[in-house]
Amino acid sequence: MKYNIVVGGAAGQGVKTLAKLIGKTLKHHGFYTFTNTIYMSRIRGGHNFFQIRFSDQPLYCHEKEADLLIALNDETYTLHKDDLKAGSFALLDASSKLGEENIIKINAKSYEKDVNVKKSSTYVTLGAIAKLFNLDKNISTRDLNTDQSKAFGAGYDDQKVLYSTLPPSKDKSISINGNEATALGAIAAGMDFFSAYPMTPATSVMTYLSDKQDQCGYIVEQAEDEIAAMNMATGASYAGARTFVATSGGGFALMTEALGMSAIAELPIVVLNVQRPGPATGMPTKTSQSDLSFILHSSPDEYPRMIISLTDASNAFYQTFRAFNIADKYQMPVILLSDRYLADARVTISPYDLNGLVIDRSLADENMTSFKRHEITESGISPRLLPGNPNHTVFADSHEHDESVNIVEDADMRVKMHDKRLRKLETLKSELIDPDYYGNEDAKTVLVGWGSSSGLLKEVTQDLDLGALVFGDIYPLPSERISQLKAKGVKFISVEHNATGQFAKYLRGETGITMDHQLLKYDGRQFDIKELKSKVLEVM
Repeated sequence: MKYNIVVGGAAGQGVKTLAKLIGKTLKHHGFYTFTNTIYMSRIRGGHNFFQIRFSDQPLYCHEKEADLLIALNDETYTLHKDDLKAGSFALLDASSKLGEENIIKINAKSYEKDVNVKKSSTYVTLGAIAKLFNLDKNISTRDLNTDQSKAFGAGYDDQKVLYSTLPPSKDKSISINGNEATALGAIAAGMDFFSAYPMTPATSVMTYLSDKQDQCGYIVEQAEDEIAAMNMATGASYAGARTFVATSGGGFALMTEALGMSAIAELPIVVLNVQRPGPATGMPTKTSQSDLSFILHSSPDEYPRMIISLTDASNAFYQTFRAFNIADKYQMPVILLSDRYLADARVTISPYDLNGLVIDRSLADENMTSFKRHEITESGISPRLLPGNPNHTVFADSHEHDESVNIVEDADMRVKMHDKRLRKLETLKSELIDPDYYGNEDAKTVLVGWGSSSGLLKEVTQDLDLGALVFGDIYPLPSERISQLKAKGVKFISVEHNATGQFAKYLRGETGITMDHQLLKYDGRQFDIKELKSKVLEVM
């Protein structure tokens, strides 16, 4: 059983509130949910909508076609009526003048006027939805106050059952989006300092962490701009703090000079880039996978870094935790790539398992007899101590230096230090995580994607006789699995949300493997499952 509810209206009409209440109600009933949101960059007006899927089985992506359309204004019905599945209905307020056969009316606005209780129309509509899907009234109202429950009851009693839902599942789960999951991963990793300048769609990471900082004992600093945010984080890292920065592409562009500083000073730092369409301001509230090429080459010259693309809300938590340990161990930046789709998509998942999560600062013995901060080693990893050590002075500098941080321009020492830093990447390869494989292990055609495309590709392989290979670790690239598939004669179809196939180009450069077909979408929206199935079948 799978249903899809679309809730739409103008900003300021309570679209987000209603969608949140629907998701919470379904969660209380034990259903798995996946909520995708499309909103405009404005405070009031425009058109915003939410796609809320729910099922008795886990869900991994959104769907465009609706079993029920909740239209808070007539424009929403006009824009989405063609997305209704055959035999499905739209729910509109009784004040609407539209009278199509597939429209159900609800007296939500008139109820609010009669009782003179603000926002009560939202709960009337919630009650109507609960009745249409035959949800339990007591479960649905357990978090509501008296006025809200009365309004809910008015809507519930006004409608008839439209769908017979299955009994609620017994699974315990949590409801979370990608930005919250990333923030929780940083908290679990022992983050000490977070700095950022607000930039959609990364801002909710900062607001979430701000809400928790007194409870969890770290510092959140809203900087005057992205340059300051990265410089603050670099200084905090030198002082010994586990540091975290979140931004989007335009903000990351301003951070690259300080990122290079952290690289040459060998300071650990974790940076989250939540992608949106650009260039410049672009489309702040839409989604994209268009920053990969930029991230791969950010900051002047060559330096070691790790790039990890987050694939879903569960993965985001564990990969963020892992990123802090890798940053400390290899004393280098770790860049997490997310996007607006993953950032805002709310999904029910199993609770995080904290067993086995160990914070590893990888610091040297402070009582060691001799200390060279940038000692040349076979692994490329030098001993690291924190400032304030009673036995050794800890220096850092943005210039090229020798093992003891003396500034040098000597050609031989330059080559030795540069090679030392780059050797970290060879050492890191032993810790890379292979891409996830979904679907038929013997498939002749395999979809190739990265990051937030994971859930979409996973669901497509459930319906089509395909395989899917989804990369999380991006740089360095774990290439063995795709090379094995190529050797078997598999045909590859890459799926990306950018215009030039950035990951396919990078993959070809690293492995020599060329995609047989590319499916690209760059209008600021993620492929929906029906759309991608259709395009896959076309190229096959």
